[in-house]
Amino acid sequence: MNRWCLIRCALVIALVALGCTKNGPKIVAIEGVATHNGTPVPNLMIWFEPASGRPSWGISDKSGHFVLDYDPDYDGAVVGRHTVWVLEDQALNDPTAMMGKAKPKRPPEMQAVLDKYGSKEKSPLHVEVKKADRNFQLKLDLTHQRGSSCIRTHCHCQASFVRFDCR
Repeated sequence: MNRWCLIRCALVIALVALGCTKNGPKIVAIEGVATHNGTPVPNLMIWFEPASGRPSWGISDKSGHFVLDYDPDYDGAVVGRHTVWVLEDQALNDPTAMMGKAKPKRPPEMQAVLDKYGSKEKSPLHVEVKKADRNFQLKLDLTHQRGSSCIRTHCHCQASFVRFDCR
Protein backbone atom coordinates (compact mmCIF):
# COMPACT_ATOMS: atom_id res chain seq x y z
CA MET A 1 0.00 0.00 0.00
CA ASN A 2 2.88 2.35 0.73
CA ARG A 3 4.28 1.66 -2.73
CA TRP A 4 0.94 2.44 -4.43
CA CYS A 5 0.66 5.67 -2.49
CA LEU A 6 4.10 6.78 -3.76
CA ILE A 7 3.20 5.87 -7.34
CA ARG A 8 -0.10 7.79 -7.12
CA CYS A 9 1.63 10.83 -5.62
CA ALA A 10 4.27 10.77 -8.35
CA LEU A 11 1.56 10.52 -11.03
CA VAL A 12 -0.39 13.44 -9.55
CA ILE A 13 2.77 15.58 -9.37
CA ALA A 14 3.67 14.72 -12.97
CA LEU A 15 0.18 15.58 -14.22
CA VAL A 16 0.13 18.86 -12.31
CA ALA A 17 3.55 19.77 -13.71
CA LEU A 18 2.40 19.02 -17.26
CA GLY A 19 -0.76 21.04 -16.78
CA CYS A 20 1.20 24.06 -15.53
CA THR A 21 3.46 24.49 -18.54
CA LYS A 22 2.99 27.71 -20.46
CA ASN A 23 1.53 27.23 -23.94
CA GLY A 24 2.20 30.78 -25.14
CA PRO A 25 4.59 32.04 -27.82
CA LYS A 26 8.33 31.49 -27.52
CA ILE A 27 9.93 34.66 -26.10
CA VAL A 28 13.70 35.24 -26.31
CA ALA A 29 15.75 37.95 -24.61
CA ILE A 30 16.77 40.86 -26.84
CA GLU A 31 18.91 43.76 -25.66
CA GLY A 32 21.44 45.92 -27.41
CA VAL A 33 22.42 49.38 -28.57
CA ALA A 34 20.60 51.76 -30.93
CA THR A 35 22.97 53.81 -33.11
CA HIS A 36 22.81 56.31 -35.95
CA ASN A 37 25.99 56.52 -38.06
CA GLY A 38 27.90 54.83 -35.23
CA THR A 39 26.70 57.23 -32.52
CA PRO A 40 24.43 55.92 -29.72
CA VAL A 41 20.86 57.25 -29.89
CA PRO A 42 19.39 57.98 -26.45
CA ASN A 43 15.75 58.35 -25.41
CA LEU A 44 14.16 56.32 -28.16
CA MET A 45 11.13 54.15 -27.66
CA ILE A 46 11.96 51.08 -29.77
CA TRP A 47 9.18 48.80 -31.02
CA PHE A 48 9.54 45.25 -32.38
CA GLU A 49 6.15 44.51 -33.90
CA PRO A 50 5.45 40.95 -35.10
CA ALA A 51 3.09 40.17 -37.98
CA SER A 52 0.59 38.99 -35.36
CA GLY A 53 0.57 39.04 -31.61
CA ARG A 54 1.91 41.31 -28.90
CA PRO A 55 4.70 43.76 -29.78
CA SER A 56 7.79 44.23 -27.62
CA TRP A 57 9.30 47.59 -26.72
CA GLY A 58 12.20 49.20 -24.93
CA ILE A 59 13.64 52.65 -24.23
CA SER A 60 17.24 53.47 -25.04
CA ASP A 61 19.28 55.08 -22.27
CA LYS A 62 21.89 57.84 -22.68
CA SER A 63 24.36 55.31 -24.17
CA GLY A 64 21.75 53.91 -26.60
CA HIS A 65 21.35 50.67 -24.59
CA PHE A 66 17.90 49.09 -24.51
CA VAL A 67 16.21 45.92 -23.25
CA LEU A 68 13.02 44.79 -24.95
CA ASP A 69 10.02 44.16 -22.71
CA TYR A 70 7.34 41.68 -23.78
CA ASP A 71 5.02 41.79 -20.79
CA PRO A 72 5.31 42.18 -17.00
CA ASP A 73 6.72 38.65 -16.70
CA TYR A 74 9.04 38.42 -19.71
CA ASP A 75 11.76 40.53 -21.30
CA GLY A 76 12.42 39.98 -25.00
CA ALA A 77 10.53 39.43 -28.22
CA VAL A 78 8.52 36.67 -29.86
CA VAL A 79 10.52 34.44 -32.17
CA GLY A 80 9.64 35.40 -35.75
CA ARG A 81 9.58 38.31 -38.18
CA HIS A 82 9.18 41.86 -36.80
CA THR A 83 8.89 45.37 -38.15
CA VAL A 84 11.19 47.63 -36.11
CA TRP A 85 10.20 51.26 -35.61
CA VAL A 86 11.07 54.02 -33.16
CA LEU A 87 9.62 57.08 -31.46
CA GLU A 88 11.44 59.84 -29.65
CA ASP A 89 10.48 59.98 -25.98
CA GLN A 90 10.14 63.75 -25.46
CA ALA A 91 9.52 63.35 -21.73
CA LEU A 92 12.98 61.79 -21.39
CA ASN A 93 14.63 64.47 -23.53
CA ASP A 94 12.95 67.41 -21.81
CA PRO A 95 11.09 66.94 -18.50
CA THR A 96 9.16 70.18 -19.14
CA ALA A 97 7.63 68.66 -22.29
CA MET A 98 4.93 67.07 -20.16
CA MET A 99 4.05 70.50 -18.72
CA GLY A 100 2.77 71.85 -22.02
CA LYS A 101 5.77 74.03 -22.79
CA ALA A 102 7.12 74.39 -26.31
CA LYS A 103 9.04 71.37 -27.54
CA PRO A 104 12.74 71.90 -28.09
CA LYS A 105 13.83 71.70 -31.71
CA ARG A 106 15.26 68.28 -32.46
CA PRO A 107 18.56 67.91 -34.33
CA PRO A 108 18.20 67.29 -38.09
CA GLU A 109 19.82 63.83 -37.76
CA MET A 110 17.17 62.76 -35.26
CA GLN A 111 14.42 64.14 -37.46
CA ALA A 112 15.80 62.14 -40.40
CA VAL A 113 15.82 58.95 -38.29
CA LEU A 114 12.23 59.57 -37.20
CA ASP A 115 11.17 60.35 -40.76
CA LYS A 116 12.53 56.99 -41.93
CA TYR A 117 11.81 54.70 -38.95
CA GLY A 118 9.12 56.66 -37.06
CA SER A 119 6.10 54.43 -37.69
CA LYS A 120 5.27 50.80 -38.31
CA GLU A 121 3.86 51.70 -41.72
CA LYS A 122 6.92 53.70 -42.88
CA SER A 123 9.82 51.78 -41.35
CA PRO A 124 11.81 49.74 -43.88
CA LEU A 125 13.52 47.77 -41.12
CA HIS A 126 12.42 44.16 -40.59
CA VAL A 127 14.20 41.56 -38.48
CA GLU A 128 13.79 37.84 -38.01
CA VAL A 129 14.31 37.01 -34.34
CA LYS A 130 15.59 33.45 -34.08
CA LYS A 131 17.28 33.20 -30.67
CA ALA A 132 18.25 35.31 -27.67
CA ASP A 133 20.68 38.14 -28.35
CA ARG A 134 22.12 40.36 -25.62
CA ASN A 135 24.33 42.30 -28.07
CA PHE A 136 21.77 43.39 -30.68
CA GLN A 137 23.04 46.22 -32.89
CA LEU A 138 20.10 48.38 -34.01
CA LYS A 139 21.63 50.55 -36.73
CA LEU A 140 19.28 53.37 -37.64
CA ASP A 141 21.38 54.58 -40.56
CA LEU A 142 19.87 56.36 -43.52
CA THR A 143 22.01 54.64 -46.15
CA HIS A 144 24.12 51.51 -46.22
CA GLN A 145 27.84 51.53 -46.82
CA ARG A 146 29.26 50.33 -50.10
CA GLY A 147 30.99 47.01 -50.05
CA SER A 148 28.56 45.46 -47.58
CA SER A 149 25.98 42.91 -48.60
CA CYS A 150 23.40 45.69 -48.41
CA ILE A 151 22.28 48.00 -51.18
CA ARG A 152 20.29 51.20 -50.80
CA THR A 153 16.94 50.05 -52.06
CA HIS A 154 16.82 46.59 -50.50
CA CYS A 155 19.12 44.56 -48.34
CA HIS A 156 19.48 41.21 -46.66
CA CYS A 157 22.04 41.26 -43.89
CA GLN A 158 22.35 37.87 -42.24
CA ALA A 159 23.54 37.05 -38.76
CA SER A 160 23.16 33.89 -36.73
CA PHE A 161 20.34 35.32 -34.62
CA VAL A 162 18.46 37.79 -36.83
CA ARG A 163 17.97 38.67 -40.47
CA PHE A 164 17.63 42.31 -41.46
CA ASP A 165 15.56 43.41 -44.43
CA CYS A 166 15.87 47.09 -45.34
CA ARG A 167 14.04 48.84 -48.14
